[in-house]
Amino acid sequence: MRPGFFTTVMVIWLCTVATGCSVRVEPLAIVPDQIQLQRHHPYSVMIDTVGTEGDEIITPTLIAGNDFREALERAISESKLFASVVRNSQADYHLEVEAKGTAPVAGFNMTCRVGGAWKLTEQNSGRIVFDEFLTAKATKGVGDAFVGATRVRLALEEASQAFILEGLQRLGRLELAR
Repeated sequence: MRPGFFTTVMVIWLCTVATGCSVRVEPLAIVPDQIQLQRHHPYSVMIDTVGTEGDEIITPTLIAGNDFREALERAISESKLFASVVRNSQADYHLEVEAKGTAPVAGFNMTCRVGGAWKLTEQNSGRIVFDEFLTAKATKGVGDAFVGATRVRLALEEASQAFILEGLQRLGRLELAR
């Protein structure tokens, strides 16, 4: 075996399998397409989010808090779960969502998980009306994307969509009153 062959194989392997750690989702890519809700609430909501804040080298940020907030605001507005999304404390309800994503560093099948707490509080009374920990996962293989980083991004986007969808559907089952 020539020395150049091993180097070539390693470069190909790194580019296709082991490049899953340096990805970041785009806000529009994690907004669920169709959101069916049991109820729509005639109230305003203020949103606070926390995303996955990784380090600079090993696990860069997968889901930035601001990106997740943008996607969640858009999903709530498009689905009409609440009458309006506001960015001040004058809202009727306060929604806090934590989204922590995990992704593999290498592999042919990349399974990403997103999990976190969803808490909805009535602003006037301070009463917590919803407080649950939700999770979602998605797997993408070489058939979905050849490059490892792309597989991770696609799996993370799909898991994030499922995470947002599950949260909104659960909030849509609530009977809210002011």
